[in-house]
Amino acid sequence: MRNLLSSRSTVDRFYLGLGLGFLPCGLVYMALLRSVAAGSVTEGAVSMLAFGLGTSVALLALGVFSSALKLRFNRFGSRIAAAGVIALGIFLLWRGTLPMHISAGIQGCHDHH
Repeated sequence: MRNLLSSRSTVDRFYLGLGLGFLPCGLVYMALLRSVAAGSVTEGAVSMLAFGLGTSVALLALGVFSSALKLRFNRFGSRIAAAGVIALGIFLLWRGTLPMHISAGIQGCHDHH
């Protein structure tokens, strides 16, 4: 695995991507649950196709955007990436706690009757 990570070969990068495709991903599991609950094989397949097309466009855009940033900000690329990961983590934590704040507000609103 270490050889694939440090390799510059296109073939090695392809195999690395192929191997990383087997890592667990919560979004894929949610899409699979949605497709199982679709009601028919056709609806489930269409659901997974839509998920695949939607995520492939987003991942392709991310790859193009990150390559453009690398060309422009090569010197600070690692710092920009780290700041982006931290910002995304904070955002996801905020989104994860949002339902608790909303339900607390609704519950507090009903207590005043």
